[in-house]
Amino acid sequence: MDIDRAGLAGLLHDYAKQISVKDYQNLIQTQGLDPELLNYGRGIWHGLVGVWFIQRELGVSDPEVLQAIVRHTTGDPAMTALDQIIFVADFIEPARDLPGEIAAREAAEHDLLEATLIELTNTLTYLIDNRKVVYPKTLATYNALIKR
Repeated sequence: MDIDRAGLAGLLHDYAKQISVKDYQNLIQTQGLDPELLNYGRGIWHGLVGVWFIQRELGVSDPEVLQAIVRHTTGDPAMTALDQIIFVADFIEPARDLPGEIAAREAAEHDLLEATLIELTNTLTYLIDNRKVVYPKTLATYNALIKR
């Protein structure tokens, strides 16, 4: 894996996390983004929509870095190794210590796909248990990766 790309994506993946809901909604409505995104919140938006801010404010244009940032909040059925690294790294940060995070952290040491599946399972379980809407691509990601 390209360490520089992984480092940059890791550094920037939450860059737009604190953008206001109103600013995100305005951007979705004015920049031709899928209006279905309005049914979700900052947890999804800071990856999918956040790259707009990263490109304009920081001038980052590397498509692999931007793709990893986009995919770190939802996953993607065609996730690359870099996508999975950022997806899992966000989940297993040292400040987190729930059982799913610990299991993913241990799996990440030897099996990136397994760590990704642990995170997806944890995320889907949380959303379903709390009767939250599941972003369709997240479920499609789980289905695609479980078949690998």
